[in-house]
Amino acid sequence: MPTDDHPAYNLYTLFKEIFLLLDNSDRRLLQSFDLSTARFNALSHLAKHGDLSPSDLRTLLLCDKANVTRLLDGMERDGLVKRTQDKSDGRRTHITPSPDGEKLWHEAKQTHSTYISSRFECLSLEEQQTLRELLARLKATLQQQLDSTQAGRARPSR
Repeated sequence: MPTDDHPAYNLYTLFKEIFLLLDNSDRRLLQSFDLSTARFNALSHLAKHGDLSPSDLRTLLLCDKANVTRLLDGMERDGLVKRTQDKSDGRRTHITPSPDGEKLWHEAKQTHSTYISSRFECLSLEEQQTLRELLARLKATLQQQLDSTQAGRARPSR
């Protein structure tokens, strides 16, 4: 069992603390745009991909069906997204940002980007690149572990 002096445990704890600091700061910043972090992230994915199905958005946001449905219901009610039925397959839904949603996202994104830059000013560009490479490697490993765990659950029982 890891203890407080275990290097991996210390790294894990540091990541959690950094996540909480980043998340709290993002929430505070995005509140000035009347956006939650989840709404901002959903709009970001829609801006990048154009339109998505609820299932695609659920995968990108790493959340369950009920949370995405609740999120989209609120965003649609507030005029940030539109849901339309697929013309060739009426069971499939497409989600797109509304003009108001796109405008709000661009405004929030600009302010958020400036804020992100200021957060990393304590690191040189070379240090940022090194950190990015290390974190990308860690992310790939974590994703592989998650994928193999999910694949193990998906196997039919014998």
